[in-house]
Amino acid sequence: MKSSPIHAKSDKKTVKKAASATHRKDAGYSVYMVRCADGTLYTGSTNDVEKRLLAHNSSSRGAKYTKPRRPVLLAYVESFKGKNAKSQALKREYVLKRLTRSEKLSLARHAMDMINSMSLT
Repeated sequence: MKSSPIHAKSDKKTVKKAASATHRKDAGYSVYMVRCADGTLYTGSTNDVEKRLLAHNSSSRGAKYTKPRRPVLLAYVESFKGKNAKSQALKREYVLKRLTRSEKLSLARHAMDMINSMSLT
């Protein structure tokens, strides 16, 4: 039995919506650290680092702390996947916020060193 073009179109939309919802659910969660223009560090968590960084730098929806300290630059990011991704990211955010400034800078520097060493090989 053939489906009419109308039904086929609505089925594609349904599939697309379901795929999009699945993608969001499986996309994971990240904890991130940004360096503000005044040199201070801000730590947060999100399900979309790129969108959140844009919000910190341009919109009225950026964190109260970062608004007067723009622009901010991404200094560190750690991603979590799976069923407990948000919970893991929030727990990690809690830990990172309790580090000293020098420990946070060391963590960001180490992550950058790892990225640079990977790009050289």
